[in-house]
Amino acid sequence: MTHTQPSTRPRFSNNLHWSHTNTGHGSTTHSGRPQKTPAPIYRHAAPSGPWPWMDLESDIMALDTESITLDRQSMEGNSPWRGYPQSLFGNWVGERVKRCKMVENCSKDSREKCRIYYVDVLKDGKFKPATEDNGPLDVDERALGQLWDTKLQTKPTGLRLRVLLIDNMKHPVLQMLGTRNRYNIEPFFFTSSLNWIPSRYQEEVVSKKGDHITVTLLFVRTVSWEPAGASSQHKHILDDTKAIDTQESLPLRSVHSSAKKYLLQDLLALHMIRSSDPSGSTIISYHPSAQWNRTTAERLYNLVHKVGESVYWQKIFEQSKDPTFVFLAILWYALYAWDESLEHLYAHMNWLETNVLLTNDSHLTTELHTIQAQLLHYASLLEDFKKSVTFVRNTPSPVLESREFTDSARRDTNKLMRKECDNLLSEIDRLGFQLRNITDLAKATVNFVDSRRMQDLTTAAVRDSAAMKQISYLTMIFLPASFIAAVFGMNVREINQGGTETFANYAGVSVAFTVLTAWLVVAFQSHSPFHEANVGFWRRLAWPYLYVTRSTGLRQSLTGQPVGVI
Repeated sequence: MTHTQPSTRPRFSNNLHWSHTNTGHGSTTHSGRPQKTPAPIYRHAAPSGPWPWMDLESDIMALDTESITLDRQSMEGNSPWRGYPQSLFGNWVGERVKRCKMVENCSKDSREKCRIYYVDVLKDGKFKPATEDNGPLDVDERALGQLWDTKLQTKPTGLRLRVLLIDNMKHPVLQMLGTRNRYNIEPFFFTSSLNWIPSRYQEEVVSKKGDHITVTLLFVRTVSWEPAGASSQHKHILDDTKAIDTQESLPLRSVHSSAKKYLLQDLLALHMIRSSDPSGSTIISYHPSAQWNRTTAERLYNLVHKVGESVYWQKIFEQSKDPTFVFLAILWYALYAWDESLEHLYAHMNWLETNVLLTNDSHLTTELHTIQAQLLHYASLLEDFKKSVTFVRNTPSPVLESREFTDSARRDTNKLMRKECDNLLSEIDRLGFQLRNITDLAKATVNFVDSRRMQDLTTAAVRDSAAMKQISYLTMIFLPASFIAAVFGMNVREINQGGTETFANYAGVSVAFTVLTAWLVVAFQSHSPFHEANVGFWRRLAWPYLYVTRSTGLRQSLTGQPVGVI
């Protein structure tokens, strides 16, 4: 276990520049663009579901008969966390752990160092400055026992809150965090985080003692991406033959910079242990491994320290001892990311609309339909964000009922929490209104493109109609002459003295074949006003008789009423 010296001042960049050689679990990568996130499986998001990671179609018998055995050896010695989650949650048998990819989705690349950042909030609400003593921990997997004993098993007193932020989480670190005394974290926090599933729930509620709350939400963020090779500015990013996938990142071709801009889904996964213990409460923040290139623990660590420098929030921390306010402040990171993303997306939509007016590029229509699908998905993510903030507002800490809080302090804390949650919800509503405006603009642009295409088709149809009219005029000129020539060329005695047939025979045969043709044409039609719909072919052959005899046939047509269904 080693300490990494922090810089004198926390630093973070506005945009992350990524490499393009990553491969991720549960997703596919595409050259020149960030990898997509896996589609969330919402039924496995919270512990309220009684069948975690179970397939009802095929597992109803298999999981009933699966034995629940614990590795007792792993529970002994210096590694009491090795049996997690089965050691604490007996129904999480090996097959469930395998399906939820709790092990598979953890960082396994030896080049990715697991690093733990932590921010301490003192009893008076002030944030402990970043120094060498509380710098980030580089986890040495060969000395995990020492990490467990010195840093995770014990925590100094005199703290209101400790925020743990983990980069490149390894499976043993996950097990230690889940098993640590006072934690006993439900595996659903890790599985929802590792599988990018939005969730929010409360657990381990003990009156006047504390509880656990979890919020896992997806949000949209603008990032820079440097593709593998230089591509032409006129090369179309979208593949017209590819199905629309809302888990993919959205390219912003309107933003001119050295690196391409993308809108992609990012993850904010927070688990808070609210406790009346003298050592304070704890927030655990999970961050996807380096191969995902999403928000890192270092970036959020710097932002959390910035919260401690905010005069507005520092007054809140001084007014109330409830550490949930730090949890709420971290949620503002998602709102900032949403706001910046929608600004770029609105500029991109204006750029698309201008190009649609000036050009007739079919690729723009494909891009517009892709954006429409993404906007619908973004609306659902924003709604999840709103529900998460509402959940925090409606889930007060049980610690507020303890003797540590007087009745007046409890009322003031609840009032202040509602006020700050309402402030954040108001901003989310503003984002929702902005998102609806962008959606309406996208619909209007698509309708304009469709209208212009319909206008082009109408113009082409008018041109074809004019051409057919000219052909009709020519036919009208030659039709009388053609008819007279056909009549005088008939081989009948009335016209040609050497003819072998009579005009009566010609008329009789013509009428007979005309009637036969009309009879067969109507019989071969599945829908016709002369017979009932959805009847067999042999019944349709008798349509002349049935048409005359049925009450809705000839009688109805003689009275001027509509007949049948065409």
